[in-house]
Amino acid sequence: WMDHIDRRKNANDVQGLFYESLVTGCELAKLAGDIDSERKWSSAADKLKLKIDKEYWESKTEYYYDTIRRDGSKDDSIRPNTLILLITGAVSDTNKALSILDRVEKEDVTTPWGVRTLSSLDPKYHPSLYHDGAVWPLVTGWAAICETMHSRSDNALHYLSSMADRILSEN
Repeated sequence: WMDHIDRRKNANDVQGLFYESLVTGCELAKLAGDIDSERKWSSAADKLKLKIDKEYWESKTEYYYDTIRRDGSKDDSIRPNTLILLITGAVSDTNKALSILDRVEKEDVTTPWGVRTLSSLDPKYHPSLYHDGAVWPLVTGWAAICETMHSRSDNALHYLSSMADRILSEN
């Protein structure tokens, strides 16, 4: 969905999707009785989960890096893409998950209309560019899902209400 930004293999959301694919492959292998593939994919999923936590977590901001560039430098842009790590189960540390949710809820990311695709504090922010700051129902929905997953129903309801209000106001 982010077609003009290089999100290939090193973006945190892509890592989360790789993780989910390995877990799903493991489950399918188990159903098929393919024990070798089940073990191999389970091990790969565990290693990837550890790598995400070790290489992407930024303890100063208590948020995951958005991407690790080919040169090894890390992009600390605050994007809701990190929510994919929660949705896929790539983050199992409850404190980190809550820190992510708390950060997304701040007014530079969450607006009365929903969630921005990039923090308004970022130098790349532009409110009319859908990858660089516009409010998107897709990422607002991710926030609602994650809030629900972590028993924060009031916050989930806030996101769902903002989506409904926007739909109604735009007819």
